[in-house]
Order: sequence, then C-alpha cells, then structure tokens
Amino acid sequence: ILIISNNIAAEISPSIKFTAESPTIYSNKRAIPFLDTMVIQNDDITFETLLYVRPLHSGHITPWDSHIPQQQKVALLNSEIRRAIRNTNSSDSTNLNASLNIIKSKFAANGYPMQLINSKVQRIINAPKRQTRRRQTDSKPIYIRMPHITDKSTNQIRNEFIKYNKRENTNIIPTFVVAPKLSTQLQSYFIMPCPPVCLCN
Repeated sequence: ILIISNNIAAEISPSIKFTAESPTIYSNKRAIPFLDTMVIQNDDITFETLLYVRPLHSGHITPWDSHIPQQQKVALLNSEIRRAIRNTNSSDSTNLNASLNIIKSKFAANGYPMQLINSKVQRIINAPKRQTRRRQTDSKPIYIRMPHITDKSTNQIRNEFIKYNKRENTNIIPTFVVAPKLSTQLQSYFIMPCPPVCLCN
C-alpha cells in the first residue's frame, strides 16, 4: 500500500513522500508508535497504550529559569502530566509509570524542581474525576418565535427555556424578533408605571 501511495503521490508532485512506522517490540509484545502514543498488542489481541516520544525529539521545553511567569511553566507541566495519563490505557500501572517517567525526566532535565514535579503528578492522579453530563442531542431543536419586548425580559425567557430543556430533556430554542407595533402594545401592557409606594425593590 505504501509503495502504491508513493507512486500516486510522485505523479502529483515529487516532493510528496509517505513514510511508515515499522512494528517494534515493547516488553516482549508487538508494538507500533502512532503520533505521540505507543500502541501495544497483547497476546489476547487486546491493546494497551502509553506515551511515546520520538527518538529525534530534542527534549527541550521552556526552562525553569526562563523569564516568563511561573504560572505558565506550572501550567505546561500540568498539561504534559495529563497528556501522559490520557495517552495511557492499561490495567497495569507499569505503563502509567513509564509514561510519567518520560515527563518527569524531560522536565527535570530542563531545571524543574523534582519536588514540584512529583507533587503535581500526585495531585493530578489523586484528583477526583469530573462527572460530565452528556447533553442529549437526540431530539431535534424546536424553534419558537417570540416578540422582543426588552432585553431583560428576553434574557429571562431564554434562561427559563434553558432550565426547562434540562429538566424535561427537550431542545426548545426561543428566537426573538422585533415587531414595532406589537412590541409597543406589549410594552404598554406589561411595563406599567410603579405606584407611589413601589415594592419592586
């Protein structure tokens, strides 16, 4: 397939080249790298993954002693730790430790304090997982056209529909149009002057 692809690409432009990764052996198992992930095939034809770094990677990141805000350097460390955890899919903690050791070694080589690295790793690993509610998108949206009276009433109506959709698992979307004559009539009906003793506030 690769030869055929290269032949077709050469007819388009000689500068287009395709490459392929050769399978390798990782922990006595067949494995192949894909982007930043090493895919490992088990004997029972299941797969495991862990973080992969290409051999040509320089390992250079923002040094700890660089003159940028410390929050940015800590955020970089946190994101790389999460990437290592996200790319690792295994019932064995060995692969997770291997992925995290790659991150630890890279940041330690760039001057990051090892105490900081270990504390961030433990904090992210032990952090409770967020339970996200998937929005139901099975129902088709129902659009309701309503007259625009005031900005305040429009926001109130929109918020009420949001609460209703969450409660009833619907997808009703109000749309507001400006009808000058109707809007004026509704304003005169709904927006009444306050009495001498106002209880609005």
